[in-house]
Amino acid sequence: YRWMGSIAMNGNGNIAVGYSVSSSETYPSIRYTGRTANAPLGTFNMPEVSIVEGTKAQTGLNRWGDYSAMSIDPSDDSTFWYTQMYILGSSWRTHFASFNFAPGPPASIEAGEDQYLCIDQNTITTTATGIGIESVLWTTSGDGIFLYTDRMATVFAPGGNDRISGSTSLTIEATGHDGTVVVDSFMVYINDYPLALAGNDTIICMDQVIELYGTANFADSTVWTTGGDGSFSDANLLNAVYSPGEQDIANGTVELTLSVFAQDVCVGEDSDMLVLTVDNCTGIQEVDLQSAVTISPNPSDGHFNLEIENQGGEKLSWELHDSNGKMVMNSEPVSNQQRYIKNIDMSAFAKGTYLLQIRMGKEQLTEKII
Repeated sequence: YRWMGSIAMNGNGNIAVGYSVSSSETYPSIRYTGRTANAPLGTFNMPEVSIVEGTKAQTGLNRWGDYSAMSIDPSDDSTFWYTQMYILGSSWRTHFASFNFAPGPPASIEAGEDQYLCIDQNTITTTATGIGIESVLWTTSGDGIFLYTDRMATVFAPGGNDRISGSTSLTIEATGHDGTVVVDSFMVYINDYPLALAGNDTIICMDQVIELYGTANFADSTVWTTGGDGSFSDANLLNAVYSPGEQDIANGTVELTLSVFAQDVCVGEDSDMLVLTVDNCTGIQEVDLQSAVTISPNPSDGHFNLEIENQGGEKLSWELHDSNGKMVMNSEPVSNQQRYIKNIDMSAFAKGTYLLQIRMGKEQLTEKII
């Protein structure tokens, strides 16, 4: 029979149980068994080990089992200490023993999945998990703060710069009981509410179509709609092609609206409108603005040259927008300049994709700058 047990688990996830053992053929003795952290559930995969074997038995009704305690050595959170009673000679005695299993699984840590936060939310909760961990330390690449930096589960509040940049990484550094250090991290993305930018009002000739250059930020889906009777090549594309209808041509103008929607994180929608003027272009010489513009190099290291052939001396201007639609640079309008050359310095801006919108007379062109 095995009775008067005591059980404990160390920092490696190993479990030991000590107990008294006796029967009609076995004198009261002390033994233990246990399981390692990776053992199948419901099993003890460590063999039974004898700490001390008794040599006599107690036949009276005196007390037994006052002392049975399995504890973990606080100095290493690994060694088991066990005390129990046994009989040697004419009376019972108390015995103390220490032991350890084979090394537990190596230290491991998982910081958790990437998390998303809406701009008007304040905090996220970490969900790190680990094995064989003695201590942890959370750090961030940004300027946010943790409620606790030394706990697996903690609360993190992004800082002002995190919200401006739109993301930050959180890293957990864990030290195992064997002294090894393991590291893992995840990203926190801070989303704003959806924002639609339809583009600038523009003009085309009545026999032309127009490729639109809408932008959508923090949106899951987009759709173009018309206030007239024209049609889109695909109303769900940001760069859909619009063909004016008879009513659009008769009216001379039509309103085109870009609507954007978000269902995750920041739930909501936004819309923006541009006015398309449809002109009969009588007496106006067509200008192929696409072929008149040269941008080099593109992609660039932050500097590129803009050259525009403007043989008719049309009024010329340009604007540079970031991926959020914010204008970051523009030119003063110039006229009567048949060849326009400008070196544009973007080295002070963050790397990414920008939109260069060029207007020459009634023509408009949008080019991606990388």
